[in-house]
Amino acid sequence: MYNAGAEERAILSVAQKSKIPSILMQHGIYAQNQYFQKFIPVLGYLPNLDQKEAIWGNETKDHFIKLGIDVNDLILTGSPRHDFFFNSTSSNRLNNAILLATNVILGQNYKGIDSRVYNDYKIKLKKLIEIINDISDKKLIIKLHPGRPPIDVIPKILEEIKFPLNVSKTGNIFDYIVNSDVVISTEFSTVLLDAMILQKPTITLLFDHNNFHDEPIIQENATAYVTNLEEFSVVLNKIIVDKKFRKNIINNGTKFINKYMINQGNSSEFLAKYIHDL
Repeated sequence: MYNAGAEERAILSVAQKSKIPSILMQHGIYAQNQYFQKFIPVLGYLPNLDQKEAIWGNETKDHFIKLGIDVNDLILTGSPRHDFFFNSTSSNRLNNAILLATNVILGQNYKGIDSRVYNDYKIKLKKLIEIINDISDKKLIIKLHPGRPPIDVIPKILEEIKFPLNVSKTGNIFDYIVNSDVVISTEFSTVLLDAMILQKPTITLLFDHNNFHDEPIIQENATAYVTNLEEFSVVLNKIIVDKKFRKNIINNGTKFINKYMINQGNSSEFLAKYIHDL
């Protein structure tokens, strides 16, 4: 079971009390930087309650061991939900679209959460959209995070921007990525891995850094990391017109995926066999 919400955690707790074996499943890419460590106890992604956790590869395993998790509580399965991504044959499709994947505004991702964060996010997002819209032969698609955060302000921000926008909260992220030329993320997000598996170049512009620039995915140049909107404009245009630059970003992303995720395309089968053999 994934650990994304309170409902899932409650079910896992009941299972533990009823002595029903349960396996926690890695939900996404996990932050490893020093700043983020203090939030780990409340995020609920470490195995506890006598559970084991099915994780995506050795990178996560090494990170968890450093956090004090017993290696015997970890099952290296890969990511079952990405099997379809790995087995897809449509990743090279180009449709002159640019995908902007937003996340939710969470306190741990920002230096606090107040009206200043809201206003700063609005200003940066508006400018980001203006830059993309200036590329006349590309259409912008904005994919909102499908989750239900306590405070969901990004749709309201987009309404205030008042540009004609193609915005969606539902739908399969796979379809949006496959039909895009470039994927842009304003957060440290699993959507970066999704795009890398599908051989799409990615750009990461963190609206508030909070040490996410120390993450391996950025340090290893798997994504084109930019620190401001001016740099973003330059890099976006370069990805579109410079085939060598674009290919280099894609290749770096593939290298990172091969290091981060095992059992590519058959992790569901691996996990099913593990459960069968219990």
